Amino acid sequence: MAAQTCAAIEMANAALSYVSPDLHPSASCTPAQPPSSRKSPARNATTLLPAPPSDGLPSLLKYVDSYLMRAHGMFDLPPSPLYTTCRICQRLGHKCPEFSTFLPLTPCGCWVHYRCFIRRACQPFRDLAGYRCPGCGITLFIWEGITALTLLTRTGLDIPDCNFSDLKKYGGLIFTENVAQAGDLNPHMMVFTDTMLEPTPRHARITDSLTGKMVQSLSASYESDCALIETYISSAFHSNLQQISPYLDGSPDILTCVNTVLLSIKEVLRPRSIWLSFRTLAGELCWTVLVAIKMKRFLLEGHGLICGTLGWKVFECGLESWTRQIGEICRVQTSPVD
Repeated sequence: MAAQTCAAIEMANAALSYVSPDLHPSASCTPAQPPSSRKSPARNATTLLPAPPSDGLPSLLKYVDSYLMRAHGMFDLPPSPLYTTCRICQRLGHKCPEFSTFLPLTPCGCWVHYRCFIRRACQPFRDLAGYRCPGCGITLFIWEGITALTLLTRTGLDIPDCNFSDLKKYGGLIFTENVAQAGDLNPHMMVFTDTMLEPTPRHARITDSLTGKMVQSLSASYESDCALIETYISSAFHSNLQQISPYLDGSPDILTCVNTVLLSIKEVLRPRSIWLSFRTLAGELCWTVLVAIKMKRFLLEGHGLICGTLGWKVFECGLESWTRQIGEICRVQTSPVD
């Protein structure tokens, strides 16, 4: 679980960046654009979810940071305080075992504790169907792993884990359908065999051909993808050092390195971890920010002299731009609740 602990720190840093956009002063250089700009919600070719039952659904992150916040005037003020219970833990608003805001879901109006909702909404298991209201069953948002990971980290909740051999206890993962278009593959299909859609005990431990890591659980799958990201970061950076710098001080083009890493990962049909899946523009930007933060950590730990160079300043400007775009997409209207 060391990799997930590291991810928690990285995603917490990213979350702070767009939860409070005013923490970051406006960049003085031209804002960077995301790796792939599209008019419609962007999709990761290797981690598509089944199509939502209706159009216009928000991403999980936007639902929490915008849709739920619209009812902030009703927080902790249920219509019948002595009778209205959380549709998840079945306790009254003030009876939550851990301090948490009591709020209504939108558009259905079912009441839940915030922490109960986040814990359930971020579950990757199909039987829990976290993207549906626990009370009335209405579909609330588009589930994607990268934003679920961000919200779990931001709220201080544990990241769910499960061995692949035990997935059938939970009905499998939220997305298990093969996406048979343009060569797209199910995110976990290649981890087991070329034909299986869901894991079985016989395929519970597989060696990742690209990283050499043993993959037998959700956390191990995430750790393997992170190892691949770090390998590509090192390769892209040292390759860029051999090229002519576009800056007067001769510093490397770090922003180009990040884009190179993103393209390289996409070319090998990654990421495959459910915690790095995305299908919305907000999710794609969260993925971009995660890779950029890993690049930043790589440079700070091993190449500190780059800090303060022109290449570094442009990179920081790009990172701020990406995090600011997440805030604009999600339209955060108030501070996150507890």
